Amino acid sequence: PGKPPGVPGIGRTQVFQAHEERPHYPAACAGCGRPLAPAGAGAYSGFQAVDLRWGDPARPGLTLWVVEHRYYETRCACGHRTRAGAGQGVVDPLLAGIELSEWRLVGPGLAVLIVALAYRFRLSRARIREFLGEWLGLDLSVGTIHRTLHEAGAAVAPVEDELVEAVLASTLLHADETPWPEHDQTLWL
Repeated sequence: PGKPPGVPGIGRTQVFQAHEERPHYPAACAGCGRPLAPAGAGAYSGFQAVDLRWGDPARPGLTLWVVEHRYYETRCACGHRTRAGAGQGVVDPLLAGIELSEWRLVGPGLAVLIVALAYRFRLSRARIREFLGEWLGLDLSVGTIHRTLHEAGAAVAPVEDELVEAVLASTLLHADETPWPEHDQTLWL
């Protein structure tokens, strides 16, 4: 399994300069439960997350913001090594293969933009990729965009029942101002 020797690999080609670094240290020993201090911890892993910073009236616009996450491990006085890890979300059994985790290239603000482009503005994954590249200078694969959309769906799944209840409790249902052309007449749904 895996890539044959000598074959070029596939991966990220765009290199990001991080705007900030966020260290993640273990809070307590996994062996004995004692609190752990960051002193003496060594980095063992990390990842970068690309997010959007939304402007304000003084500085309008969008800015790509890259955060370097570093995870550290610490040895306790009891001898046990404890590693900090990325937070994990609840996995919905109906969404096979979708796992919510902090370990993601796409941050929440960028994910919101991708969801809006896909579902509000009805752009295909390829068009979203083109938009991000042309307008923000961000090169994401179609697969990353597709996975982001599925993860966003998994993230909002817990509030689905609340939304259905709110719609059913509203005083006006099944009303729409969308025109519908039918046999040279304009009708409304």
